[in-house]
Amino acid sequence: MVTVADYLHEQGRLAGEREGRLEGQRSTLLRLLRQRFGELPESIEARIRAADAGQIEGWTDRVLTAPTLDDVLNER
Repeated sequence: MVTVADYLHEQGRLAGEREGRLEGQRSTLLRLLRQRFGELPESIEARIRAADAGQIEGWTDRVLTAPTLDDVLNER
């Protein structure tokens, strides 16, 4: 039998894993952007650190093909 405490513990663990993966994706995107475009403005770093998983995925998809940093981050 699963107790309420067990359920809540598992939900917290899963949420922590999701947040950890998202933070890793953010860090990878920042590293790729710096390698491609040089030092990033603080406003761009803050925008990426606040972005959700969907935004990070879209930007990561464009990081190698977009000609400019603005093109990477502009929503289509």
